[in-house]
Amino acid sequence: MIRALFLAVLFSSASALAADPNVYNPADVKPGQKAYGLTVFVGDKVERFELVLLGTLKNFLGPQKDLVVAKIEDPKLQLAGVVAGMSGSPIYVDGKILGALGYSMGAFMKEGICGITPIESMREVLDLPAIDPFGVPAQKPAGKPQAAVEGYAQQMIPMASPLSVSGVDPRLLDHFMPSFERAGYIAAPGGSAGGATKGVPRKLEAGGAIGAQLVRGDLSIASTGTITSVDGDKVLAFGHPFLGTGASSIPMANARVITIIASLQRSFKLSEIGEEVGCFTQDRLTAIAGETGKKAAVIPVSVEIATQPEGRKNRYSFEVARDPRLTPELIQLVLANAMMRRTDAGVAGTVELSGELELTNGDKYPLSALLAMERDPMLPLFAAMSVSRPFDLLWRNDYGSPLVKSVKVSVTLEREIRRMHVEWASLVRTTHKPGDTVGIEVGVKPDDQPEKTLSIELSLPDSTEPGDYEILIGGAGEANGNEFRNFGFLRPQNKESLVAAMKSIRPDGPLYAQLTGKGGSVRVGEALLSDVPLSYATQISPRDPDSRSQRSPGSLLQETKKSVGAMIYGEARLPLKVRPKR
Repeated sequence: MIRALFLAVLFSSASALAADPNVYNPADVKPGQKAYGLTVFVGDKVERFELVLLGTLKNFLGPQKDLVVAKIEDPKLQLAGVVAGMSGSPIYVDGKILGALGYSMGAFMKEGICGITPIESMREVLDLPAIDPFGVPAQKPAGKPQAAVEGYAQQMIPMASPLSVSGVDPRLLDHFMPSFERAGYIAAPGGSAGGATKGVPRKLEAGGAIGAQLVRGDLSIASTGTITSVDGDKVLAFGHPFLGTGASSIPMANARVITIIASLQRSFKLSEIGEEVGCFTQDRLTAIAGETGKKAAVIPVSVEIATQPEGRKNRYSFEVARDPRLTPELIQLVLANAMMRRTDAGVAGTVELSGELELTNGDKYPLSALLAMERDPMLPLFAAMSVSRPFDLLWRNDYGSPLVKSVKVSVTLEREIRRMHVEWASLVRTTHKPGDTVGIEVGVKPDDQPEKTLSIELSLPDSTEPGDYEILIGGAGEANGNEFRNFGFLRPQNKESLVAAMKSIRPDGPLYAQLTGKGGSVRVGEALLSDVPLSYATQISPRDPDSRSQRSPGSLLQETKKSVGAMIYGEARLPLKVRPKR
């Protein structure tokens, strides 16, 4: 009975497809057939281009998902060939829609060989439920995406999407473009019409240009393609995946083509992005689909930058699309670009950052970083990376949906290089007892200044056993590294412990002093237990990567810090002998 019902539904769907007078069945394709497509070459005018069908690749996109192969034969595209940005162009045979232009033979092709995704495979995407990506478990990219992968130039691959970029420092593009190219994009200068949308069409139609926005606001990054079909408030486009994330929430914007840039390597459309008109809710194998009038869920990012000694302040705001792979890098890019694209930004000095990540449960995660460098134009990028690491860990966590709701950052840019190197350290007294305060003098060398001496004190716990210990003196990098080397990885078990573990990571700025001993310790998840009983410690594996608990021969007994308002690097180690109380 169930089998009969299933077959009835299957055959009724096939019959409905065959009965649709507006669809050309891929099974009827014959080599040499004439076809035509619709796309925009300049402005917002949809124009026709001619193709010849060559045949069909059976099951190319998957089981029962074929790809029709064609050759573009049109004088308008004789020089450019298959153009990035034509993805989604509807293809017709005898006035009936066959599918959408979605695939090409890679770079440096002499002929306009392309692949057409059948329309029935694309329409399946419209039947999928729209799900808020924040309400589903975090999705991890499975290796390299299919598009624009090195060594695949001679295979039929999804057409590269032009990434229209406006207002990004070229040095940052050089840094980030390899990641974008691995995701199937090529960089293209572009513009953003913002809210005015002058000259950018508001009406969405088959063959018209469409944009999927990755970043908008005081910076614009968007991928442009072509609309395959518009049915009421439902929109189909691209004919291949965009980010490949399944359920999505990406802003949909109208677009205008400025011109086509012809290239022997890969031609592309130069486009201008207009206003938001809806949301792409599906990002699937055969198409992206969205709804007009629907708002996309994005990550709001606000940046305030103050320059010293001028006292000048600027505020910037961005909205970043949510993607499991690209969002952390986009956050890095907008933060670094806000610092670099300023007339008063230099290549040497100090960058001090503070701020917070607002989590989806309403909690706040603090951000802090201090970097000082000399003659390095990428200083803002390094500062942005140090702040975005917590975002990356919280975004790509293993415990469900992404945890970050918004990002706020305050930045101070200074010409003075506030950086000190630890030259030496010594104890004020050589003998100590449990409960004593250990006085330490530290010699530090600021850049281009004479050496100076700092004082820091560390209290010995009353429970300190007599014996030999070591004190590490250094900055945040040295203190964090000392804990990692001696006491292993943090091993959070849920969202709450992940946030708690990340808050234990020391920020730059203070001078740290750590007292370590040989009494043995055990890390359980993110908690470090010092001086545990030997009977318990010996049952724990020393460094089992699959175990939640791990044993270390050392113990972190005490730690103190002193704010010095500078980036500390280098370290010193002092032996400490604790004698028994008399």
